[in-house]
Amino acid sequence: MTARDAGLATTATALAAWHARSAYCPACGGRTEIIEAGWARRCSDCATVHFPRTDPAVIMAVTDTSDRLLLVRGASWAPGRYSVVAGFVEAGESVEAAVAREVWEEAGLRVADVEYVASQPLALPTVPHARLPRPPGPRGGPAPTRRPGGRRGPPRLP
Repeated sequence: MTARDAGLATTATALAAWHARSAYCPACGGRTEIIEAGWARRCSDCATVHFPRTDPAVIMAVTDTSDRLLLVRGASWAPGRYSVVAGFVEAGESVEAAVAREVWEEAGLRVADVEYVASQPLALPTVPHARLPRPPGPRGGPAPTRRPGGRRGPPRLP
């Protein structure tokens, strides 16, 4: 698939999902109708115009001075499933601040030299992951675990 076609497919998927869950106005509960060639919906009762929701997110390749890539895993994930660090940008937060916060929350590490590389559309709020043949050994260190309150952080070492 070309980059152009991938962009069109992502846009179509995102808009179709938004239309599927936006038949009613969140302000008053009235039915909404599609306007502006599908890029907006207007409430038939209160006339509020609604637009597709966007969820800014970050995904990052965190490396050390030896160029090793940081991978994390969810406590409920199947064995062998890992992900690079990723998460949503909070209201009022810069992309760079979101990167630093997410790395701290997911791995308990402070980062330096955050570098913006590129952007891309993502139709659904998913986090890419990588599958390794087996969990990392002693050289790779133990995977982060969940701290109380659902936040992840560095594992407790003996």
